[in-house]
Amino acid sequence: MKRFYKALILVLVLSLAFCALCLPVSAASASGQRGATVTVSTAVSGVMGINGKISVSGNAISSYTISVTDAMSTGTDSFFTVTSVAPKTYVVTVKCTISSSANIGDTATVTISGDKVMQDGSMGTFSEAHLVTVAAATPVVTIDYSKLSEQIKIANELNKNDYTAESWEAMLAALNEARANLKSTSQVRVDASTNKLRTAIASLVKLDRTKLLQAIDEAGKLFVKNDDTKAWKDFVDAVNTANEMLTSNVQKDIDDAANALLSAVAALTEIVNRPPETVEKIVEVTKEVEKIVEVTKEVIVEVPVEVTVEVPTEPTEPFCNKTSHNVWLVLLIISAVINVAFIVLTVVYFIRKKNNHKDTTPLVNYSIEEDNK
Repeated sequence: MKRFYKALILVLVLSLAFCALCLPVSAASASGQRGATVTVSTAVSGVMGINGKISVSGNAISSYTISVTDAMSTGTDSFFTVTSVAPKTYVVTVKCTISSSANIGDTATVTISGDKVMQDGSMGTFSEAHLVTVAAATPVVTIDYSKLSEQIKIANELNKNDYTAESWEAMLAALNEARANLKSTSQVRVDASTNKLRTAIASLVKLDRTKLLQAIDEAGKLFVKNDDTKAWKDFVDAVNTANEMLTSNVQKDIDDAANALLSAVAALTEIVNRPPETVEKIVEVTKEVEKIVEVTKEVIVEVPVEVTVEVPTEPTEPFCNKTSHNVWLVLLIISAVINVAFIVLTVVYFIRKKNNHKDTTPLVNYSIEEDNK
């Protein structure tokens, strides 16, 4: 009984193996429009070689070609490969041309089948069916790029230096997106990109350099003057900054440069030039003074002048009647008396000093005869 069950199990295993080798693989599918070429393929792995044939059923395919890995020979509907020294994968590819006269929905079955050489030298089989269907023609969609191209053209003609940096960067991002959508197959995407670029162009903030240009024009009038004052140095620095800001894309920097230059122009103008109204007033006053002088000259010539002459008389008082002169005389006398007293005291001092200087050496009785002894 045990032998019977063992034999039954062995038969079942061999049957399943035979079915795995002989049953066709589940059919794969492909589709294409009339006149198009579709490709189907079958891969056989872990074998030393294969050979087989192609069979086509149905009227959807008008012709086909075969290509096989390591093919030794291929025919109209058959193939044979070179036997390898180690197991490998062989791929059978069939390129099918769908008949131009086929109806939409027509099908054809391409079956790739044959024998495979196993590693132990035994033979096996393989088979795989592919279903090819005639698909409906894809409707041709015409994309209208005209409005998008028009906005791109407008953006390309704009000058970066005329607008603020922030608004220009936003427009540039929309422009790059629009250029990319010139190849889009979606009309919705193309229209959205067109509207986005149009909005970005309309949102550009134009730079106002009017005030800065006016300031530079006013500054140009002062270049005929020159000095070493701080006002002049500030003025030159402001002019240089203003020229640099002509290429700036930041409105605040442009306005600050214009205000600084106008202030420098005003400060320098106050130093090197007089206001016109002051000059006119000076001229008017000068003319009035000249008129007064002329009139005065005429009056002096026409009107006689009375002259009073004083006659000198004999003075009744001392010639010098200034009290300060008497004071100086008294001081002179006092000074002379003090000087005389000082001289007398000095002479007396030296005389006394001389008298007090006496020889205190003791006297000694001395005889010459004593020297001769």
